[in-house]
Amino acid sequence: MKHISLYRLEIYHFKGIKHLEIYFQGKDARISGRNASGKSSVYDAVLWLLFGRDSRNAANADFKPLDATGKPIIGAEPCVTATLTIDGKQTVLRRALTEVWSTPKGQAEKVYTGDKGAYWIDDVPKAEGDYKKFVASLLPEAQFRLITNYEEFMGKNTQEKRLVLLGIADNGVDAILSERF
Repeated sequence: MKHISLYRLEIYHFKGIKHLEIYFQGKDARISGRNASGKSSVYDAVLWLLFGRDSRNAANADFKPLDATGKPIIGAEPCVTATLTIDGKQTVLRRALTEVWSTPKGQAEKVYTGDKGAYWIDDVPKAEGDYKKFVASLLPEAQFRLITNYEEFMGKNTQEKRLVLLGIADNGVDAILSERF
């Protein structure tokens, strides 16, 4: 298993966050604050960066900031960058939504038609598939959610919890039991 730590996280125009930069420096951290202060948005930003989904497992959530009427703000392109240390080597992951504009036939002005994903590893642009393959090589999404969100574990039934714990023990429990009994 790889040793992965989060060194730095930078978030732009993601949900209600205009700009936020956090230096974790590979240490344990706790994010706390009042309700609606952005705690879940920070977690959602990390999940979106890695897996393209939010904490509710939605891939089509509104990641763009919204205006007072609840519509996405044009010109605000979400971007999340994380500097990770993976087995002692620093790696930078970045994911962004970039706006797509086109000029319809017969019109002079461009029209916003939606967003598309953009991906980088160590500042090198990557295709979505290559980016996802790299992230998947680090750790499975289900494991990440289990170790970063207690509700993922607590929401499982007793049998599922037992299987998770045995999986974490990596059959070490069998070795211990066979030595003692």
